[in-house]
Amino acid sequence: MYCNKGITSKDVFELCLFFAHQCNTTVTIVKALVLMCGQKRKNASLYLELVRVCKSVKGLPKEHNHDVGSGAIPRFQASHNRAYSSPSEVSQVLEYLKKIFGEASKSMTSIEKGSSCDIKRLRLFNNLKKQITSECQGFGGVRGMHLIQFSAIMGLIPLEFYTNVPVHLSNKSGTQKFMIDYMGWKDHGPETSEELLQWNVSTLRSIGKLFNKEFTYHFLENYFCIRGRGKITKDVLYHFPQISPTTASLNLVVEEIPQLFYHVSGNKCCDWRMVVFNGDREYEIGGDNSEFTLTKYETKGGYHCFPKTVEMNRTLFERMYTPVS
Repeated sequence: MYCNKGITSKDVFELCLFFAHQCNTTVTIVKALVLMCGQKRKNASLYLELVRVCKSVKGLPKEHNHDVGSGAIPRFQASHNRAYSSPSEVSQVLEYLKKIFGEASKSMTSIEKGSSCDIKRLRLFNNLKKQITSECQGFGGVRGMHLIQFSAIMGLIPLEFYTNVPVHLSNKSGTQKFMIDYMGWKDHGPETSEELLQWNVSTLRSIGKLFNKEFTYHFLENYFCIRGRGKITKDVLYHFPQISPTTASLNLVVEEIPQLFYHVSGNKCCDWRMVVFNGDREYEIGGDNSEFTLTKYETKGGYHCFPKTVEMNRTLFERMYTPVS
């Protein structure tokens, strides 16, 4: 979509919103995005267009309006979540997200490094999740967490919201089971309690002495989740289409094999950047010094405001997707 059709900042917001709100797998949404590259949009809203195309991918009737992005190889159980059904409903959620994302971004980037920076970042994450779950229909703790992390990866908020994900006690989650069964954690109050956040900080500091600063809170949370529910093959399976560049355009090949590998690198000093490896070399995306920028913030009145257009270095993007000989 990015190279064939172009994408706006509103699209990026709506992609993150749809994925967190309606998907429990990468399979369905990737198939839908591949189809959309060869079709003309029927909805100005990318969220509503994904609802329509995902229904088509799954063979669902038009009146079906919940968990439309769920499918094979699920990461968690579908929750019978009603999809937003009108442009005004989607716009209302987006305007709220832009407001709280801008405020959260300013707060996160203003935290200075020091002994209390970790707990401050974890508090910000929990506060942002609370704002989402309290005001946005269909978002509980897990989906709220997914929205924050995916938005950070896509550049809507700082990557610190991806790396600073506290271990939580969401009801019936793998993390909750691990904390109770293995860590002796009892009912110490709500999952956002200060006691639990302090436990996150002290635990990671101890683990950091064995590893390094690249072992972050989201690794700890994800590991506890996997251990709590039992490791299964779907934990390591993601769904990517192979993409082959040509002189005229990027042609999508419907062949489900991994081609690019993404990771968040802190350069061993918590200076977080999104990095892509194509089998030949690494490309930094989204950072201030990156060669390729998927999303970029502008600053207005001291707050981060997402621009209307998204910059694209097409030549570099094609080079990233060139198979290694």
